[in-house]
Amino acid sequence: MKKWLFFGLLALGAFSMKGQLQDDFSDGNLSEDPSWLGQTGVFTVENGELRLLDANPLPNNISYLYLPAPVSADSLTVWEWYVRLDFAPSSSNLAYIYLLASNPDLTAGQFGYYLRIGGISGADDALELFRQDGNTSELLISGTPGALGAQPAVARIRVERSVAGLWSMYADYTGGSDLQAQGSASDLTYLDGQFVGLVCVYTSTRNDDFYFDDVYVNPLYTDQDPPILLEAIALDSNLLVLTFDEPLEESSAKETGNYFVSDGIGEPSSANWDAGAPEQVLLQLAQPLQSLFVYTLEVQGIADLAGNESTLQTAEFTWIKVEVANRFDVLFNEIMADPSPPIALPEFEFLEIYNRSAKPLQLEGWTLSDGGTPAVFPSYLLQPGQYLLLCDEAGEAPLAPYGEVLALEGFPGLNNGGDLLLLEDANGQRIDQVAYSLDWYGESDKDDGGWSLELINPLSPCEAGGNWRASENLLGGTPGTVNSIWAPVQDEEGPIPLLIYPDSPNTGVVTFSEALDLGEAGLALNFHISPGIAVSAALPDVVDPRKVRLEWAPPLGSGAAYTLSFSSGLSDCAGNPIDTTLRLTFGLPEPIEAGDLIVNEILYQPLSGGEEFIEIYNRSGKVLNVGDLILGNIQGSSDSIAPVADDRLLYPGEYLVFCEFPSDLLGKYPSARDPWIQQNDLPTLPDGGGNVTLYVEAQPGQALIIDEVDYSPDMHHVLLHETRGVSLERIDPETDGGLAANWHSAAQQVGYATPTAANSQYFELESGGGFFLPYKTFSPDGDGEDDFLLLQYELEEEGWTASIRIFDAFGRLVREIAQNQLLGSSGAYRWDGDDLNGGKARMGIYVIWVQQVHPDGRVEEQKWSCVLAGKI
Repeated sequence: MKKWLFFGLLALGAFSMKGQLQDDFSDGNLSEDPSWLGQTGVFTVENGELRLLDANPLPNNISYLYLPAPVSADSLTVWEWYVRLDFAPSSSNLAYIYLLASNPDLTAGQFGYYLRIGGISGADDALELFRQDGNTSELLISGTPGALGAQPAVARIRVERSVAGLWSMYADYTGGSDLQAQGSASDLTYLDGQFVGLVCVYTSTRNDDFYFDDVYVNPLYTDQDPPILLEAIALDSNLLVLTFDEPLEESSAKETGNYFVSDGIGEPSSANWDAGAPEQVLLQLAQPLQSLFVYTLEVQGIADLAGNESTLQTAEFTWIKVEVANRFDVLFNEIMADPSPPIALPEFEFLEIYNRSAKPLQLEGWTLSDGGTPAVFPSYLLQPGQYLLLCDEAGEAPLAPYGEVLALEGFPGLNNGGDLLLLEDANGQRIDQVAYSLDWYGESDKDDGGWSLELINPLSPCEAGGNWRASENLLGGTPGTVNSIWAPVQDEEGPIPLLIYPDSPNTGVVTFSEALDLGEAGLALNFHISPGIAVSAALPDVVDPRKVRLEWAPPLGSGAAYTLSFSSGLSDCAGNPIDTTLRLTFGLPEPIEAGDLIVNEILYQPLSGGEEFIEIYNRSGKVLNVGDLILGNIQGSSDSIAPVADDRLLYPGEYLVFCEFPSDLLGKYPSARDPWIQQNDLPTLPDGGGNVTLYVEAQPGQALIIDEVDYSPDMHHVLLHETRGVSLERIDPETDGGLAANWHSAAQQVGYATPTAANSQYFELESGGGFFLPYKTFSPDGDGEDDFLLLQYELEEEGWTASIRIFDAFGRLVREIAQNQLLGSSGAYRWDGDDLNGGKARMGIYVIWVQQVHPDGRVEEQKWSCVLAGKI
């Protein structure tokens, strides 16, 4: 033994004995100079060697010893060991030498370096140096193959690590002093270590065949620094865990007087320290913490293993009480479904969620889906008022500059045209859902990519598309910050019943203005049908919570009218009750016949970025299902058709507007009402003129035309210089829509269109013999009252032609309306108050002259005076 020690000292000639570790076991014990720790009961010292001696071995055993041996990377470090295994090592019987360990329990996860003594490759077993990263290891150096494969396996080993991180391994496999180089590797992953030791893995037959000797580590790190408090974390309202930068001395760590918490908490009731985690202290607080409050911890008098005692140190910490989320505590707040082509944001899909509650919420186990396999959230604490961007892994880095980002494995691809998004907590409770569509953008020039959809009012989660619109931020969206259209207003209004569609005599679907409380909506007792109908079941639509499917008995009768009313228990998802005075009248739809529905208003040339629309009107006395309709522009070879996609009832006297983006009309025209605007494709409506035809399939292969109109720019008021954004309105719904004089520009005072409302130019045309004036004073000022002069006629025989001229009070020709035009049996002509030059005629009295000529030679003339009025 002494010869080997002399060799070691020569090799380390520059180092003094102080600051090094060595044990040749010549003192015959494990308990002093140095004092070994660990499972000392199964080891002994015998004949100057450390020997495993497990008196009660099990079939599979692991035993270890360790010594505190702090080392640092600021100088060359040397480790030396002698090992003898009196057997051929195997995977069940082998040894480990830990050179640098972070944890005194050498069988637990480590961050450091160790030697493996055989036991893996049988006869080819070699001495191997590994780096351990928790529970995984990486081989750095492998020595001579087969050197440890025989019985006994013997090695005297020396390992060096330079300041630059170069590891060198030497060995003599006879146990002598002729050490030969085994290899080298560079690694600076772990610079410092705290412990050195050995591990024996053995079966019951090898319980006494492990021998070790001549342990040497030089230099040891001389610790002169007191422990530093790294962090304090509140595990719950009464438990605080402290972490220091090094293992602590037990008695000082357990002294409660060394700790103090601010704001009335004071000294802890206990301080717990465990040798298994010597750098941590667990404080049991005498008073509970308040959630989200910032506390200050004071620590002093804490010593490390070298006896260095700390002065006063402080750390701030906050306890966050993680609470359970209720429905709508977290909302979908922004949707970037179509990032291409980009405006200015990164070209990646994302969703933004927003915690509108006052509660910190743990998202671990929550799921996001669009109906497919859900993406599961990892652990993430969403703070009150926080925005969080969700995306796939590719979008995480590009979106990071905009705010907090969480990349989800399996993040669903967002469909450009629309999708159903579901957010559920770890228990499967629905927190929020959104069924977005292209219509939600509200602007056709923003639905082709690059613009996000933003939530308008987070305090009204019951609304659907009406609470979303395209971002107005010039970047194309507002990820991570307040929405550009943010307008929080508390929802205090109950749901409004909009319509009911009976799809059979015993069933029907009710649609409300906003999402309902699903529990109340599922109670049949909240719905009542009179006369004489009992509601037996109410089935809320979980995809669209604005809808409830009802089942009733007995069946509805054909041609009968029914009333649907509601109980006060029915409420929206925010808890606002319905107004029980509200009613819906309904009945079974009847077949549509020619003339039941008419084309009542057409906007074929919208403002830039706006939407076209077609309005129809039920002038019959019947309940009709518009889902049977087909909209067409029938012009021979260029026909364009658009079937109506959804069933719904249109009652007598009701208007219904078809538009591809209803939200555009709702935002532009004061008269527009949401329930009577239906999202639907439209046929092509050329600016230069076209056709709108309503028809149904009366029987297989046979179309029945319900109404048709040929429109043209000539139908607009001649004094209207700009017709873009101005609709054409039917003057009298009971008069032929094919008569050009029965159409006129919508009035300026109503915003140039009246979707879902009575036309601004509505006038009920009168009947009478020959030509006649329904009224004699008009004012073409766009206010919707007598904006034009009508000259009507009804003839008892056909074949007449007419010439119509307008003269001023001095007999001068002002306007020629018709020249020898063939008349029908009835019709009308219109004067917009313009003159021969296309300008506006002056206010005053005018004479209307009509000459009728019949083929048999008869000539008739009529004259009327009229007044062109205006504002002075």
